[in-house]
Amino acid sequence: MSIFDQIGRALSGALGGGGSDSSALVGHVLEAFGKGGQQDGLSGLVQAFQANGLGKIVESWVSTGANLPVSHGQITQVLAQDVIERLAQATGMTPETLSAKLTEILPVAVDKLTPDGKIPDSGMLAQVLNLLKSKPS
Repeated sequence: MSIFDQIGRALSGALGGGGSDSSALVGHVLEAFGKGGQQDGLSGLVQAFQANGLGKIVESWVSTGANLPVSHGQITQVLAQDVIERLAQATGMTPETLSAKLTEILPVAVDKLTPDGKIPDSGMLAQVLNLLKSKPS
């Protein structure tokens, strides 16, 4: 089973279905944090959480232990309103719905993208991102 299949199944199970939609949303988020190809989106997302004083939360997702929850306000703080609005437009969701969905799926997605408790090399993440983006949202 590929890592994409694992992510899709994990998201589907965590959300009671909708794995493809959730996977596509994760792909959009990682793309937003990809910094124009200079770094992978997962590293960018982790750095954004750390820069906003939420390193403990995101580090729990990367580690092999339990995932700490994230609030709607914390998602908005990390992603910034312009990114949320762009993602909402790309997915057809309202910004509020998008933020709420991200509080559910980001901990699971980051956890599944870092199965060994560390961020994998960016070449593999680029492949996963391409797969995530190719799924319908």
